[in-house]
Amino acid sequence: MATCDICGREVKEVFTCRECGKHFCEDDGNLAEMLCVECMDRLIEKQEEADIIDDLQDMEQEE
Repeated sequence: MATCDICGREVKEVFTCRECGKHFCEDDGNLAEMLCVECMDRLIEKQEEADIIDDLQDMEQEE
């Protein structure tokens, strides 16, 4: 058995996050992207910040 670094449960299989290297279970990550939920959350936050900046720049150009 292996231990998930995110939830702490013992599970049959863990996967390694390509971003931070933590081991996560299938419930605590995105297997298609090989990212744990913590890195996925950071990625989403960065994208939302970038979207806000783009929106502000678009608004400035319209003025």
